[in-house]
Amino acid sequence: KQRTEYLRPIPDGFDIIYASSVVGDRTGNGQRAIDLWAMNSGSCMSSRIAWGGYIHNHFCSSPGGRYIATNRIMEDTNGNGILDVWDRKQLFILDLEDGNEWPLYPEFNAGWGGIDWSLDGEWIYLSMSRMAWSGGTDIYRMHPDGSGIENLTVGIEKRLGPAGTVRKFVSDVGVSHDGEWIAFLYSPRQGETTVGVTTTKSRIAVCRIDGTEAQFSTDGGTLPSKKRGAWHAGDFDPEFSPDGQEIVFSRMTDSGMNGE
Repeated sequence: KQRTEYLRPIPDGFDIIYASSVVGDRTGNGQRAIDLWAMNSGSCMSSRIAWGGYIHNHFCSSPGGRYIATNRIMEDTNGNGILDVWDRKQLFILDLEDGNEWPLYPEFNAGWGGIDWSLDGEWIYLSMSRMAWSGGTDIYRMHPDGSGIENLTVGIEKRLGPAGTVRKFVSDVGVSHDGEWIAFLYSPRQGETTVGVTTTKSRIAVCRIDGTEAQFSTDGGTLPSKKRGAWHAGDFDPEFSPDGQEIVFSRMTDSGMNGE
């Protein structure tokens, strides 16, 4: 654990966590820093809760809001001169009450597509790969102190196919409220391609925590598999309804582009 002065507790009644920038705040290489904020959805008042010259990419608060699991883009590992999503992302746990933070598993490229926290506060879920350009990812879970790490999707490409799949890209994990199921983005790989680049549409799949009963929930939509911006056509970002009976997700369409 490391003490830092750049953390603040979430104020009472603030119920949204988001990322934003402040003019003048920069990272070590001079890029605009991206801080973490809390907001009251009723009054729209905001309070900065984590900063310090970092680029926070994905994040989730623990039940009760004391802890934040977040990944930070801290160095230009792909050599393109900027800090972006294609660089290695390191997982941190932030204790907003005590002002401590600690990294977990720095050997992993952590948090592709999002981070989730179980409602009992025991587990953090996220997609990770051991190298920035390994061509394959898996969904892992671990306790906030880093113990009990488990790979939940090892070998799941053999159950979701198609036949001959040797690698897969899985990310965007969501956990059911009862802690029994995960939903995630799934895209098979036939060859040695880089993380984030695929020739097939991504689909939303679900499985039990132990990896069994794996099945697809969506078909990826009607668009042909073609890269649009940073990603190919398909479905992304699943989250379970409170009763676990439905999943909300996003789908790429041809109606326009937001950002890239």
